[in-house]
Amino acid sequence: MAPDPVAPRAFVGIGIAAATFTAAWAAAGGPVGAPRIYAQDPHGFTALQTALTTTAVAPADTLVVMEATGSPLNRSRRDPAPRKATASV
Repeated sequence: MAPDPVAPRAFVGIGIAAATFTAAWAAAGGPVGAPRIYAQDPHGFTALQTALTTTAVAPADTLVVMEATGSPLNRSRRDPAPRKATASV
C-alpha cells in the first residue's frame, strides 16, 4: 500500500493577469489574508516569495494554485471576431 500523501499546511491562490498577478494565502484551517497585487517581473516574484516566508510553512508543505485570465484562446473584447485556436494541456 502506498503511503498517504501529506496534507498541505498552507494554501496559496494566484490569479494571473497581463502585467500583474494577485495572490492570497492561508494556513490550513485559518482565514485567508487580504489579496496582494504584484508586478509580473522578477521583483514581484521575489516579493511574493518573501511574503510567503511569513507563513512559517515550508514550500514543500504549501499548495499553490494558479488561474490565468485573458487567455489568447478567449475572444478579446476589443476584437470580438472568433479565432481558430488549438490548445493542449
